[in-house]
Amino acid sequence: MSPQAAADPGPRARRVNAVILATLVVAVLITTLAWALDGVPHDYVSLAVLTVLTLGTRVVRVRVVERVAVAASGIVSLASCVLVGPVGSALMMATTILLERGAAGWRARLFNASMGAILGSVGGLTYLLAGGPADLTTISGPGELMVRVGGRSSWRAWSSAWSTSPASR
Repeated sequence: MSPQAAADPGPRARRVNAVILATLVVAVLITTLAWALDGVPHDYVSLAVLTVLTLGTRVVRVRVVERVAVAASGIVSLASCVLVGPVGSALMMATTILLERGAAGWRARLFNASMGAILGSVGGLTYLLAGGPADLTTISGPGELMVRVGGRSSWRAWSSAWSTSPASR
């Protein structure tokens, strides 16, 4: 085998690298858009706490079936979209994936971190577009948050449907 043939990663590896690069570019673009729309992370203390908490919860995994495990970090990731905003959530998710111990190679970590950043940015932007307040001190509790995010018309429809259900008669 010639040295050139050994150095050539092959078409499959080049396609994988192209997908990883494309994912990284999309992550940077969406996080930059989130930064332009919402600014820097809302609370750096919460960002640090959520990052450490996520790193800790990734250690505990519940095996559902043979090859599927669920980490408790999912709920922390969702909370980060609300607590630290889209950029903070993207940073938290990407950082925890890059710092996670394991046998995954750098390409897998880079791809997973890019996907985490996309998830955090899109989740945070979706929360804001759904009417969620960026400043949580402006709301009085989870009920008000649900009404603001779900919309008053959604809340009225849900509450009227609940009050006319057979169980409430």
